[in-house]
Amino acid sequence: MESEEEIEFFGFVPVTLVAELQGEVEAILKNGVEQLSALDRRKVHRVSGTLLESFRRNYFIFSNFVLRNILRFPASFRLERKASDVVVTVDLQSITNDLVSVLEEEDYYEAEVQRQREIIEIERYRLESYRSLLEYSKPVVGLVGSIGKACKELEDVVRLYNKMCMSSSAEDEDYNALLEYREVRSSLAKKERDDLLAIASEEVLAMMSECVEK
Repeated sequence: MESEEEIEFFGFVPVTLVAELQGEVEAILKNGVEQLSALDRRKVHRVSGTLLESFRRNYFIFSNFVLRNILRFPASFRLERKASDVVVTVDLQSITNDLVSVLEEEDYYEAEVQRQREIIEIERYRLESYRSLLEYSKPVVGLVGSIGKACKELEDVVRLYNKMCMSSSAEDEDYNALLEYREVRSSLAKKERDDLLAIASEEVLAMMSECVEK
């Protein structure tokens, strides 16, 4: 962080500048000593070591002075970045938790919507089945009514016939009337049967007859 602030103020890092300056001066001193042709190599090495040791000791004092007194921030300086940047205090963890919660709720409601769609499709299929069943049951309802009516008429004929048979003193005229009545009823029953067969098969009629008797 300090390096960024120093670069913004100075345009460079002061510590780096001082270290690079020391390296450059030492290189110059070494080259200068080596160019003294009047000295042999052992003397050159000794002179170079003494000179560098003295330079480094003094440069250490110089660099501390420069860094503390020259290359430092003035008291009134305010970094442009700190002056212009807006500091936002946001609880990122809370926002993340809220986002995760919203995503989980979204997944739940999507699954619930899909489930309700499936239920609606099932109920729609059932409704269509009930409509078809109701449509096909209309002829059966009429058939049941016709069977009930025919059975009632047949019961009336049988009851009257039994009554006439038990009466030994019945006159021939009444007996002939009974026969005529039976013939008419038989004709009506046959017509009802033919009408019923035009609507349903004999098996269906038998089944419906059993239902009526029960």
